[in-house]
Amino acid sequence: MHHGLAAWWADHLLKDDVSAQIPVAISQVLVSTRRAASALYLAQTGALAQVASAFEDDSIKYVVLKGAATREEAYASPALRTACDVDLLVHTNSRTVAEDCLVKLGFEARHDAPESGHERTFSRGRVDIDLHWDILRPGRTRQPLVQSMLSRRVQGPKCWRLCDTDTVFLM
Repeated sequence: MHHGLAAWWADHLLKDDVSAQIPVAISQVLVSTRRAASALYLAQTGALAQVASAFEDDSIKYVVLKGAATREEAYASPALRTACDVDLLVHTNSRTVAEDCLVKLGFEARHDAPESGHERTFSRGRVDIDLHWDILRPGRTRQPLVQSMLSRRVQGPKCWRLCDTDTVFLM
């Protein structure tokens, strides 16, 4: 559970019908975790669809980063790849417009999360969005990366994401 794999394991154990060999208490936790992962996935993908549409309407070029971007392509059941938040990358010049867009959609800036020089967290219900305007704190790379990464973005099944090379680089 610590590594976010309980839902994946629950799915495989249920498919392989070995759940009868697992203690009931553990089986119940695994099934409950799988349900919770599915509910969070639905909330995140619904919110992401709204954000993507609003960003497109406001001509904000963005990409979704990390697990929320690749789970549709890498997992047969994408809901099983839990993501505690959705990471979005925008150009620094689009930061204010993107923040305003998130607020219009009902997201609130989280003041309990420390704001950094390259990201800020917004929350709505169970969905957290980390808005990034740089990959690392500004000045930590020899040259700016965001513009070139955004120029190579590709359309994934549900959103814009980094190209494969940039995804691997970021990992």
